Amino acid sequence: MWAQRYCILKDGCLYLYASIRSTQASGGLYLQGYRVNEQTLSFKQSIIELKPPSEEFKTFYFCAENKTENQRH
Repeated sequence: MWAQRYCILKDGCLYLYASIRSTQASGGLYLQGYRVNEQTLSFKQSIIELKPPSEEFKTFYFCAENKTENQRH
């Protein structure tokens, strides 16, 4: 099950927000050492996997409506 989140990527950190109108981040992820992989599940869904440098950290998955949305800056 997917949960909608709003993110900003800045200076190697991914900041998570509860809503599009939030003024403060509800969390963050320092991406140093993470690998980014794109996976396509179907022609309508494109998944980005953030794989940590060590198994002691969590792997994160982000899904966009389509591949074009995943590649937007």
